[in-house]
Amino acid sequence: MRRHESYKSSGEKWLGDVPSHWEILPFKALFTMSNEKNDKDIIGEMLSVSGYRGIEVKQYEFEEQKRTDKELKDYRVVRPGQLVVNTMWLNYAGLGVSSHEGYVSPAYRSYWLDSRLRPQYAHYLLRSHPYIQGYTGQMQGIRPNSLQIKNSDFNKIPVLIPPHSEQDRIVNFLDQKTAEIDAAIAKKQRLIELLQEQKSILINQAVTLGLNPNVAMRDSGIEWIGEVPAHWEIAANRRFIKKIVQGSSPAIDNLNDESGFAVAKISVVKAGQYIDGEVKPIPRKLYRMEYQIRAGDFLLTRGNTPELVADVCYVENSPSSPVMLSDLIYRLTFNAEKVDGRYMRYFFQCPIIRNQVRINARGSSSTMVKVSQEHIKSWIVICPPIYEQVAIANYLSELESKINEVIRMTTNQIDKLVEFRVGVVSMAVTGFYRI
Repeated sequence: MRRHESYKSSGEKWLGDVPSHWEILPFKALFTMSNEKNDKDIIGEMLSVSGYRGIEVKQYEFEEQKRTDKELKDYRVVRPGQLVVNTMWLNYAGLGVSSHEGYVSPAYRSYWLDSRLRPQYAHYLLRSHPYIQGYTGQMQGIRPNSLQIKNSDFNKIPVLIPPHSEQDRIVNFLDQKTAEIDAAIAKKQRLIELLQEQKSILINQAVTLGLNPNVAMRDSGIEWIGEVPAHWEIAANRRFIKKIVQGSSPAIDNLNDESGFAVAKISVVKAGQYIDGEVKPIPRKLYRMEYQIRAGDFLLTRGNTPELVADVCYVENSPSSPVMLSDLIYRLTFNAEKVDGRYMRYFFQCPIIRNQVRINARGSSSTMVKVSQEHIKSWIVICPPIYEQVAIANYLSELESKINEVIRMTTNQIDKLVEFRVGVVSMAVTGFYRI
């Protein structure tokens, strides 16, 4: 691609030089805030801001998450072609031009665009990487998750205005290029989904049928389990558990405590893996050694969403620094003569356990449910002889490593495509190349 004939300074270091014939005006000269709110009638649907896609219809996981019409009276109406801005999320591309009619939180802002700007060009421009850097540099606040840009500073943001013909060319170019990149990303994301599905199927087969395809089978006597290897034991989990310990979550005043001690977040347990570093620092005086997480621990989340509650992990290596269990995590100690914790980490992820979790999980809302120690003890478990458990765990560990490596490589490819997409958009909307 060719460069423009001449460039001029934009006046901002984060924006750099721009084509000489492009106009530059402050945000307030091109955008007029809309104060339209839901009044007698609710307009359209609830909208939200996606850092990747822009403005989209909000998807609710549960019906009770929706607001009542009375609550929506003060929500800000959004019309197609308006710019929607979440000033507390600008460092994550929390803005975009809407193609939907609907409403957003009163904390958001919506703006009409000046006719000098094509809506889709403004969408690409204001969400481009240089602009995100510009917003981020001016955001202020006490905590990282409450940073916000002042209205007076936002109004001064320089907006680039190419001639309409150039805006149209830029939009057409980016629509095509981003669609191509997004299609490539979607294919790789689908590959990851298929790999995850394959991994789940192979894990389920191994922990319910074993590794010997010619093994003698018998009816389990339980309709939803079906046949199992004839020499495997089927019993309630209490037969194999020696002890269940629930952790503690002390009240913490200083989240920046540097004592080196910590309490585990619920996210420390994820799909069979212990995620080192998912912790909150606590003062040494609040740390309880009886809850310290060590290598060989089998952890299970006591409370979470219905999909994630009773997620498990086996701690292969001791945490890099002292970490104690939180009150939303159980530590299960099995009878070592009968159970291998690595095998159970795989078994607890299979449908036999997950179906029992769904039946038992309870909560005051459908977004947060819990399982009790008695629930865990009552779950039906299929238990091979210990030597088979070890063999199955070794087989699945190797299999999982191979699949996870392909997933890791594919994820890296997606990251590079996303980075490439960011670069393509940035160079087009700032005039680095002539489109």
